[in-house]
Amino acid sequence: MKHFKFYSKKDILSLTKVRRFETKLGERIQYLKSDGEWPEVLQESNAKYVLLGIPEDIGVKANYGVGGADTAWLPFCLLF
Repeated sequence: MKHFKFYSKKDILSLTKVRRFETKLGERIQYLKSDGEWPEVLQESNAKYVLLGIPEDIGVKANYGVGGADTAWLPFCLLF
């Protein structure tokens, strides 16, 4: 999985803007402990959902839209 970026707790917290009296997604999100055997680790997890960001905008362009959606993952991460 050389093209996948697995976020560690340190990565997530570096993108999270912690504020007093607020709970952010990055403070509650689970992460994979290791990127080695991720299918097995994912099956053992009790998480209901998985966030998977794929930087692409071919769908937007195919519908005659303006490209740029491929850069949306990082701003989403900054909302953590």
